[in-house]
Amino acid sequence: MPVSGGADIKWAEVLIALGGSILMGVATLLFPVLASRSFAGGAALVSVALIGVLRDGSGGSSGGYGVIVIVPVLWVALYGSRRQLWLRLAGITAMFVIPLLALGAPQYPHAGWRSTPLVVLSCTLVGTVVQELLAREQRVAERPQASHDRSAEILSTMREGFALTRDGVIVEANPALSQITGFPREQLIGSRQPFLFWPPEMLEDLTALRERIHASDGGTFQTTFMRADGARFIAETTAVPLHDADGSPAGFLNSMRDVTERVSAERALHERSEELAALAKVTRAVAHADPAQARETVREMAVTISGASSATIWDLAEADAAAVVASFEPLGTGTGVFLPDVTSAPAAMRARIAGASAHLQPILDGAKLIGVLVISWASATNGLTPSEASLTELLAHEAAIAIEKATAHAELERLGRTDALTGLPNRRVVEDVSRHEIASARRTTLPLAFAMLDLDHFKDYNDAHGHPAGDKLLRAVSANWARRTREADLLARWGGEEFCLLLPGCDLDAGREMIEELREVVPDGQTFSAGLVAWQPGMTTEDLVAAADQALYAAKRGGRDQTAVAVSVTLSAPPVIAAVRGS
Repeated sequence: MPVSGGADIKWAEVLIALGGSILMGVATLLFPVLASRSFAGGAALVSVALIGVLRDGSGGSSGGYGVIVIVPVLWVALYGSRRQLWLRLAGITAMFVIPLLALGAPQYPHAGWRSTPLVVLSCTLVGTVVQELLAREQRVAERPQASHDRSAEILSTMREGFALTRDGVIVEANPALSQITGFPREQLIGSRQPFLFWPPEMLEDLTALRERIHASDGGTFQTTFMRADGARFIAETTAVPLHDADGSPAGFLNSMRDVTERVSAERALHERSEELAALAKVTRAVAHADPAQARETVREMAVTISGASSATIWDLAEADAAAVVASFEPLGTGTGVFLPDVTSAPAAMRARIAGASAHLQPILDGAKLIGVLVISWASATNGLTPSEASLTELLAHEAAIAIEKATAHAELERLGRTDALTGLPNRRVVEDVSRHEIASARRTTLPLAFAMLDLDHFKDYNDAHGHPAGDKLLRAVSANWARRTREADLLARWGGEEFCLLLPGCDLDAGREMIEELREVVPDGQTFSAGLVAWQPGMTTEDLVAAADQALYAAKRGGRDQTAVAVSVTLSAPPVIAAVRGS
């Protein structure tokens, strides 16, 4: 019972205060919103007023009730703002001070001045301490959220796709990941392995890759992913492991970059480098190798570049190749022609192409068609890509150089083995052919004869008629003798007015008969001397030439216009010469 020093109790005020307090307590339990910050100020004000009524009803003394002013202070401290707390403290101070000043004793004795500062100070300390503790707790609680918000803000501005995974589930994803994959962020978050952007055909590979990354605690890899529309793209992904404060695994932060264009560019650059390397190889081969090797290199590179089964070069210097090309008009345009079905080509061309499909690339010398680079595939194909077609044109250009080089090489070879004045083979050819014929005679035991022929008094003829007339005589002699010799024989100009004759299958008698036939066709009444020798086992080309040369000089010494025969030849002694008068 609130009684203090026999003061009069105002039961009506006491009951009002007690009833109001009970009602507020019940209302707060039934309606928790009253404990919110927006209602805390008003509720605390009502509580202070009720306590004032209770204090007044108990006779002005606290009677044990004044101390309960701590309740509204705690309420405001817990649910109100700092401004509301200071307003409540001001109200409490006024509730204690105003009655003391306005009414005074005996209802509010002067002893109340001692308890008023104590109550106000206690309320102030309790209220401010509670609010500070709550504020500190709120700051600690808001720190992770602030960090999360800051991280989310940073990730949202990045162009790389990021995803946070825990236990194989995507718990966070930034907008860039949605943009890269085409899947909405809401659809990505919460998805688990296999993830939405994993292509169905790669599930096993990606699952194994994910397990390796988990086992190695992160890593960077490049693989193919799938967009929402089903399109595939190449991505470079980095998985960074995350750990809790105690060091236990907390998940992975995964970044994703679409590197499709970069990879395509790198592949194109690599392919171009390989193509240029191949072309450089062909260029070097054409520049430094013999023509046959250069052509072989061109064919090899054509197969490598096109993926064909074979390639060949038709040289129009060959009559049959020229006839085939002439029967196919499209090649006359100078541009490549693709035959998806070789059976549609002329019969003569089909016979020369081994394959189901073929590409015919003209080889030009300026505007002149000199050959065709033929690339063929064993099975039907769609032909060359633009890049392959471009390289094939370059190969055809190199093939043209190879053909030109081959032609020049052949001409040089011919000139190097042919006497420029008479058109007969020169002594270099004699040396090569005689070695072959000696080997054949050794193997077959067939006879082989060799003769040296020299026009008599040729210097005098030149002095009398002039060098042009002498050259004319040499040409006429060469032409007449070439018509009289057999196809198997070798008639060559040895030098000056001296000739040689290699007679396979002929013994000394047959050799003498051939020489006598040659005497019959020497123009302008001119004569010649001859030295004849038959090959014997163990003799070399040099031995034959030496023996025939000694026999020739014997014929000269014997009066010219005759044939001297080396009838007995030994390798250790000069041959025995027998002179035979010419007819």
